[in-house]
Amino acid sequence: MNEEKCKRCLAFGGKGIFNYDQIVKDHELPVEYTFRCDDRFTCEKIVEYRQKKVEHYKEISGMGNLLDKSLDNFQVNDSWQQYCKDVVQSYLNDSKVAIKKQNPLPWLLFMGKTGTGKTHLCSIAANGLMDLGKRVSYMTYPSLVRDIKMFNADGLVDKAKHTDVLFLDDLFKFEDSKCNLELFEILDYRYKEDKCTIISTEKKEAELMELDEAMFGRIAEKASLSKYCTEIADKDNDRNYRLK
Repeated sequence: MNEEKCKRCLAFGGKGIFNYDQIVKDHELPVEYTFRCDDRFTCEKIVEYRQKKVEHYKEISGMGNLLDKSLDNFQVNDSWQQYCKDVVQSYLNDSKVAIKKQNPLPWLLFMGKTGTGKTHLCSIAANGLMDLGKRVSYMTYPSLVRDIKMFNADGLVDKAKHTDVLFLDDLFKFEDSKCNLELFEILDYRYKEDKCTIISTEKKEAELMELDEAMFGRIAEKASLSKYCTEIADKDNDRNYRLK
């Protein structure tokens, strides 16, 4: 690829494929062409561009220490933990396929009591999506409620609505009906636009239905249709790793 085409490629997202207009004799208007670089899968410039983009996405994601969460450091001592780990691995595999086919990404929902690894599991998924070139915005429900009350909600709501992937941690940690309108607006928009959303919550499915059936119905539909609606049962209260 010559230097000019390299610059255009990176300007169009470093995909090795881009459209461009060219003036052609006997045509009144410019003709659109598609350029496909033969070296797009091995080009060092594209690899470097993508790496820098991923690093930037991680810096602005709001994930903080959660950026260190991975499948390798998720501790498995029981079969239920292996099951949850397999769910996330399957989720990332399906996400790779969706990105390749340019299909909407699946949603992911983990429900269960505190200390069962929900945030870790969701963080693994979020980090994996960033490695695949998706922009992730991390928000906790309590901080979202606080910021909507204290600051201009429009900018925050717009960010939550339009980001590639919204990671909403601790949904309904502290219920606040005053902010449900904004939350419903966010999730309803993402539902209609097929924008990926990752959610963790301490609430059980029945509790979520009781709190807001319409909202949970949208979440469950997107997550269940893609096989990624998981409730971690803890009848004996023995799955809180923080108490071990």
